[in-house]
Amino acid sequence: MFCLTAEPVDVLKVLDFKSSPEGVKKTQGFCTIRRGSKPDVAYRVDKQAQLSTPTKQLFPGVFPQDFSILMTIKPKAGVQSFLLSVYNEQGIQQLGVEVGRAPVFLYEDQHGKPAPEDYPLFRAINLADGKWHRVAISIEKKTVTMIVDCKKKISKPLSRSDHAIINTDGITVFGTRILDEEVFEGDIQQLLLVADARAAYDYCEHYSPDCETPHQETPQAQEPEEEVSTYLDLTQTSVLCVCLCVWLCDDVLMDYIRSTPTASVWGFLRPGFKNIAKYLNYPSVGIYKSNLLVGFLLCNN
Repeated sequence: MFCLTAEPVDVLKVLDFKSSPEGVKKTQGFCTIRRGSKPDVAYRVDKQAQLSTPTKQLFPGVFPQDFSILMTIKPKAGVQSFLLSVYNEQGIQQLGVEVGRAPVFLYEDQHGKPAPEDYPLFRAINLADGKWHRVAISIEKKTVTMIVDCKKKISKPLSRSDHAIINTDGITVFGTRILDEEVFEGDIQQLLLVADARAAYDYCEHYSPDCETPHQETPQAQEPEEEVSTYLDLTQTSVLCVCLCVWLCDDVLMDYIRSTPTASVWGFLRPGFKNIAKYLNYPSVGIYKSNLLVGFLLCNN
């Protein structure tokens, strides 16, 4: 019944942030108080950090052509550095995200496109103000869209080849570029790569929710919670019951749904579907409107 996005790659987990390597220590995260859960855990990174991994540890197969980069970060005020850099085996940087004032998205495919002067530059965004930011970047076809703090959305052209390739035979470097003097300093709670360009648009709902929302199974490269709150208020319980009825293709509810705009029904039912997915042990990944529509079609048949 569910159409699931690709499983996210947790970069901080691959780099073993949890073991507190040199230049990395635990600190308070985005939410110092989170409803129904422990406070968020983040990592403070200083100049001593030197972290890298073979890119195949992130993507053992082919690097996705369309994808999302998701991050919850608090760079030190005034910092201007690359948070992530992906190199091929010849040492050419193929992918990079520079944070600071006017962030840059660096991308260079197997044909050298786009040229450096055409790298997407987001002049209207400042990530170096010393505050927490949730940043989601969607790379789809020849467009890069950056969504900051769940509200500000800016799209830029990405003049890459039609069948662009990122080579995975090299290394991925965290917090800088090879031979750069500038290094990332600040706090980071989450850094995910998802082989789905749509994931960026659901970042604040599925991956880095507001402080009023419990963690559930959100990947954050932090210690697993010993206790997970299973408390459901009356509204959530009601929604869950309704969704279970829809799940079983209740004729009365289906008649109601057919006569109601899909968007309205979806807004009411979506939390319950997420709970069903949780209790049935589905992966904690995005659930889209298409899943609901597929369910209706199955019930109608």
